Amino acid sequence: MKKATAIFTAVLLALLNGCQKDASVSKSPSPTAIIQIPQGISKPDPFPGFEVVNHNTKDTYGCVGHVHNQKGQFIGSGVLIAPAVVLTAGHVIDGDTLQYFITKDKAYLIEKTIIHPGYTGKDGEVVDDIGILILTEGCDEQPAQLIHDKSELTQRESLTTVGFSHEIKKISKPGTFWYYGTVEEEPQYMKFLPINGHIWFGDSGGAVFENGGRLAGIISSMCIIDNTMVDQSAIRVDRYADWIKEMMNREQCSTE
Repeated sequence: MKKATAIFTAVLLALLNGCQKDASVSKSPSPTAIIQIPQGISKPDPFPGFEVVNHNTKDTYGCVGHVHNQKGQFIGSGVLIAPAVVLTAGHVIDGDTLQYFITKDKAYLIEKTIIHPGYTGKDGEVVDDIGILILTEGCDEQPAQLIHDKSELTQRESLTTVGFSHEIKKISKPGTFWYYGTVEEEPQYMKFLPINGHIWFGDSGGAVFENGGRLAGIISSMCIIDNTMVDQSAIRVDRYADWIKEMMNREQCSTE
């Protein structure tokens, strides 16, 4: 009997130790949030509304990659629009020396960065938040096709965003984001509503695809009121199509 009691006590202690571990403080992928997970409740989905790309997932968005600096540090996202040309957010380029564009575990050396001449990122307001990366060689992935006119977007149409939050590639599921429009005060941006998910740090420079699969925007910023995200903003590529074409011609970048 004593032996059976000792075994039961040992098992009980092991189970209690296990429960203590399960109930410990768990860090969310969000850079500031720390969530206490009660016993018996699963951890919240860190990327609601998204499909996370891993070895079990077919990645059909090879044109979207991530950008690293000279120290190998992850900085943000980028979108291939020609064999050796990548679009990203201006603030991804600003203040750092970028060296690699990486997609599907293959790194491409960045030869030159070009930030829009109207870019400013002061006092919490970002203007003309777009930039171009010129690669030393052509990327193996299929470049994204750009829309060229705002009329190609329909209000309340479903959008797909692709970016890298904390170096994890994620693709939004249908119905997660909806095109809202362009506000008069910020004509360079397209607004999309975060119904079932949100973009976060690292997604900057990533892609916003319209319903037909063409690149409509480059992820730029978010607006938070009372700890709630009320809108997401992306640079409208149609507003910068002429500038993009001019820079590509200047750098003699092929589109094929």
